[in-house]
Amino acid sequence: IKDGFGSRTIGGQAFDEMNLTMTLQGVTVKQTYYATRHGANAVAIIQSYDTDADKAQTDKVIDSIKLDWK
Repeated sequence: IKDGFGSRTIGGQAFDEMNLTMTLQGVTVKQTYYATRHGANAVAIIQSYDTDADKAQTDKVIDSIKLDWK
């Protein structure tokens, strides 16, 4: 687990954030886990990337998520 825990707003909702780095068969993979509760359910998004450019591209996708929870 890298840099402890954080938070990020996705679709107007607060998500907890946890960053991980792992090496699988010599390849380093980075992942960011986002999770929040919605009622009795948990909603999670896992972002996987290996370069900062890849993260920037997937950040754009995550930023485009729309949630209409009340």
